[in-house]
Amino acid sequence: MDVQWLLYLPLALALYIFTTHFLHKLRNLPPTPLLNLPFIGHLYLLKKPLHRTLAKISNTYGPVLLLQFGSRRILVVSSPSAAEDCFTKNDVVFANRPHLLAGKHIGYNYTTLAWSSYGDHWRNLRKISSVEILSTHRLQMLNRIRIDEVESMIRGLNRDSEQQRPVDMKKVFFELTINVVMNMIAGKRYYGENVEEGEEGKRFREIVIDTFRLGGSNIGDFLPVVKWLGVGGFEKRLVELQKRRDEFMQKLVEECKSRIAKKGGGETKTMIEMLLELQEKEPGYYKDQLIRSLMLEGRFIDMKSMFFDLTVNVMMRMIAGKRYYGENVEEVEEAKRFRQIVIDTFNLSGTNMEDFLPVVKWLGVGGNFEKRLVELQKRRDEFMQELVEECKRRICRINGGDQEVGSKSKTMIEILLELQEKEPDYYKDRLIKSLMLTLLAAGSDTSAGTMEWALSLLLNNPHVLKKAQIEIDNHIGYDRLIDESDIPDLPYLRSIVNETLRMYPAGPLLVPHESSEPCTVGGYRVPAGTMLLVNCWAIHNDPKNWEDARKFKPERFEGQEGSRDGFKWMPFGSGRRGCPGEGLAMRMLCFGLGSVIQCFDWERVGKDLVDMTEGGGLTMPKAKSLMAYCKARPSAAKLLSQI
Repeated sequence: MDVQWLLYLPLALALYIFTTHFLHKLRNLPPTPLLNLPFIGHLYLLKKPLHRTLAKISNTYGPVLLLQFGSRRILVVSSPSAAEDCFTKNDVVFANRPHLLAGKHIGYNYTTLAWSSYGDHWRNLRKISSVEILSTHRLQMLNRIRIDEVESMIRGLNRDSEQQRPVDMKKVFFELTINVVMNMIAGKRYYGENVEEGEEGKRFREIVIDTFRLGGSNIGDFLPVVKWLGVGGFEKRLVELQKRRDEFMQKLVEECKSRIAKKGGGETKTMIEMLLELQEKEPGYYKDQLIRSLMLEGRFIDMKSMFFDLTVNVMMRMIAGKRYYGENVEEVEEAKRFRQIVIDTFNLSGTNMEDFLPVVKWLGVGGNFEKRLVELQKRRDEFMQELVEECKRRICRINGGDQEVGSKSKTMIEILLELQEKEPDYYKDRLIKSLMLTLLAAGSDTSAGTMEWALSLLLNNPHVLKKAQIEIDNHIGYDRLIDESDIPDLPYLRSIVNETLRMYPAGPLLVPHESSEPCTVGGYRVPAGTMLLVNCWAIHNDPKNWEDARKFKPERFEGQEGSRDGFKWMPFGSGRRGCPGEGLAMRMLCFGLGSVIQCFDWERVGKDLVDMTEGGGLTMPKAKSLMAYCKARPSAAKLLSQI
């Protein structure tokens, strides 16, 4: 009897596969690999890096592909025409986000800008980000922050040049990014010249690392049983991470509240200050938790680099009036905390196996992913709340004195705290923190990693580097540093950035979308509740779309400014859920990269070409940090003496 059962088993499996495939064709669903296994679906096909694996499968089955990841149905799109279907005629249909573990725990239960469902709340968050935080006017008001951090980076590189030692550009760009971000958010900087990493900076660094580590896919997102059984403890880690994130951001909010109370009106408001203003108007909506989620929303790149330092310094000065890297930094421990938060966010953000296979969570084989997410969000929230409280105290002190600063010098936290005073029911600390997270993601994710890729490409293509230097010299001369206002007059520099984003998009798979109703993509029927993955990397590197697709040719973008060229190039996404930080990212990329091109000649370490192997993670970092020699250009001697 047992032998007979074994004989029937292959027959039953073959019948299941045939029936499933026949019904699939009958319903006019997109093509799918024939072997859709019970329980796990097509998860057996997946290998790292995911964007390359999906591209190979699409090459076999077509640019519109339907996969089954455990309990979730996945639509994979890898052609410009199919992407256009998704983001034009079906833009509203695909405006929702799937409910993944990361969104539950580090996305404040799907209420942040990145994770919230399409509707009134999301539209309001988008409006705040676009009008109050990331508008052209606001970015121009905070231009001084980016100038200060780029100059600090150039001084550090000049010292390395004088000592003739190779530079770890991953570290350079990482610390640049963090300093930019934290300056915009809270008026702080955690890293850089004459700064020993303090407790606050250390906390932030840990939060960043954990966020990126826990933010990716987890088996519990696909197999619910895994999540239910707690296998692996992923969700527990997410909970712990979010606790740390939230505490950190709340501290920044409180600091800013204190600063606003002390100084009253100011000239340059941080993002937290703007959100606190909104909190005054609508306290029921703009709670501290919402502010924290807006501060931390998104994901950070996994880098320890000077470009990261620059960007984070600029962002944190804009948000909270702080800088964590470079010279004259006091909050060393805070900077350490911040860096860890960034790393943890990278590691835990995004989808995970528990989103697709619930059994992974039930059995606890996923490393307690959800638990780690919860822990991460706790740390993130605590960190952001500290920034909010710090800002509140600062505002209280200033309001109690005679000092007044014009609106142009307020950090974003201060601006939001002023709004909190006017509408306290709406602009609660939670909203302010969520906006802080949004800016942290928007200002760093597409900056530090892309600058490292760009410089790596330039080192492997020195003729392109030389051409860019000639363009900058001809337009700017030798007496001053490049400025953001010069970027429109430097088309070749912009083409280098665009070509880098084409070959190495910061998000090779765009942030997942989900269909709210049945629709048609590429002539195929797509059911409601289908998770959409747009393979941006595959579209950008397809020889059908680009001549010599794997060759670095910035010239291909000359004369194409302002055109997406039929959805062939979309590193920031598209449609309603496109990246709100695109304007800031492009400013930072061109300004940061242009400054190191203008001031230094660059050489590889050794005779071999720079290793361009892709690393793992949400933002496709380089597998190996870029190490390079920089030498001050003779023509830049006068300029460097003035910085």
